[in-house]
Amino acid sequence: MGAHDHVLFNRILTDLPQQRTPFFVTAFTLSSHEPFEIPIRSGLQGNDETALFRKSVWYTDWALGRFLRQARQQPWWAHTLVVLCADHGHPLPGNTPYNAPAKFHIPLVLAGGALRPAVKGQVIRTIGSQTDVATTLLRQLHLPTADYRWGRNLLAPVALPFAYCCYTDGLAAVGPAGAVTYDNEAKSVTHRARGVPDSQLRRGQAYEQESMRDFSQR
Repeated sequence: MGAHDHVLFNRILTDLPQQRTPFFVTAFTLSSHEPFEIPIRSGLQGNDETALFRKSVWYTDWALGRFLRQARQQPWWAHTLVVLCADHGHPLPGNTPYNAPAKFHIPLVLAGGALRPAVKGQVIRTIGSQTDVATTLLRQLHLPTADYRWGRNLLAPVALPFAYCCYTDGLAAVGPAGAVTYDNEAKSVTHRARGVPDSQLRRGQAYEQESMRDFSQR
């Protein structure tokens, strides 16, 4: 699907010194996608699909760690924020159902020399999604966020933590009590954590309706 991850990161290290500052660069890794081919040996055993997936994630982690160690030696590191975020989860290992809430649980890591020492190592447990990343970063820089109407600042207090995610013919709404998933074709709930109120499902449905309306008007 693309260049191996360590090749991509090598290219970034080559290109960044040529960028004007401040710079904004996006890198999208692909080695942990099918067909899970990696260019180096791993210490993991097996050749079935699950084993290949594990090896590919191990390789991505290796390549990212290698990149970060090299990046720390660069003059731009001291004033750079590194944002690490997955675009989605994966059914492997374990063949997680396509609509399982766990499949949508992804990491967001903020790193880099621009972080204040006091916040390094902190874990923020609020509920959020990718739509919140841009808003969160812009708020730290005191820049306008009106263009990101579907995002909120993950570092600010919120009365009702909430996240929406979607999949083919369905949606999930996540709140403090857990997740509820809904099948739009069957018009029925497929999963509901104990204690999730009806209002959380309605909020997820409203989010889906309004976001699709917003998308169709662009």
